[in-house]
Amino acid sequence: IPGGFFANQFENLANFRAHFLHTGPEIWRQTAGAIDAFVMSAGTGGTIAGVGAFLKAENPNIQVVLADPQGSSLYHKVNDGVLYTHEQAERRIRRHRDDTITEGIGINRLT
Repeated sequence: IPGGFFANQFENLANFRAHFLHTGPEIWRQTAGAIDAFVMSAGTGGTIAGVGAFLKAENPNIQVVLADPQGSSLYHKVNDGVLYTHEQAERRIRRHRDDTITEGIGINRLT
C-alpha cells in the first residue's frame, strides 16, 4: 500500500513504551492512584506490559492480571511450557479456531 508501513507491534518496543509513557500515567491520573489491580486480556502484550510496568513502578502492591480468554494458548504456555490449544490437536486445526472479539487472541505467537 503506497504510504503504508508495518508497525510490527509484536516486536516493536514502541508498543510497550507508548503504554508505559501514556496509557499507564493516564490510568494513574484518572484513578488518583486509588487502584488495586489492572486486569485485561492481551494480544501483542504491549498494553499489559507497559501499563503494568508503570503501575508497579508507582505502587508495587498493584496486581497486574491477564484475563486469558477462550482461544488463547497462553494458559498452556504458562502451565505446561507449550504454546498450544486443544483445538490444535492433529486433524482438528482450523484457520480460525474460536470466535473472539479480543484482537490478537488465538494467533499463538510468543514475543
